[in-house]
Amino acid sequence: MTDSGKTYPLLRVRKEFAAKLGLGNFPNFHASGSVSGMKKQYYGKDALLIRCGSYIYNVTPEVYEEAKSIVRFRR
Repeated sequence: MTDSGKTYPLLRVRKEFAAKLGLGNFPNFHASGSVSGMKKQYYGKDALLIRCGSYIYNVTPEVYEEAKSIVRFRR
């Protein structure tokens, strides 16, 4: 699902979608942290990250794609 060398944007979803996406099951860090630093030191440059509320979650490709469809639908 992820292409080597491709950078994926940080998606932002509303708190109301957190349970639907199951974000509580994924590793996370506070939004005041450095996204580039977390990718560099822990998750890797191909990490799929979603911001919801005050936290940023490292999710699977399936959850990332579902979040993209929610974001597209809301626009």
